[in-house]
Amino acid sequence: MKITVKLFATFRDFLPKDAVNAAFGIEVEQEPTVQELIKTLNLPRDIPKIVLINGRQTEEDITLHDGDTVSIFPPLAGGR
Repeated sequence: MKITVKLFATFRDFLPKDAVNAAFGIEVEQEPTVQELIKTLNLPRDIPKIVLINGRQTEEDITLHDGDTVSIFPPLAGGR
């Protein structure tokens, strides 16, 4: 099963070298949860994450399916 992962802001440091526009495909054998994917990607556990699946915000215990696009952001702050 293949999913697309997009990493933003400080998480871009964890992109593989072949990533294009902060996105890359990943093959997984079973339908993992978002939390399992985050562990596989070795993202820091101490940084909170905002996760979108196919453009919709979700929780980390949701199961991923073939063809999903997962976007992961750290919380954003700033502005006035």
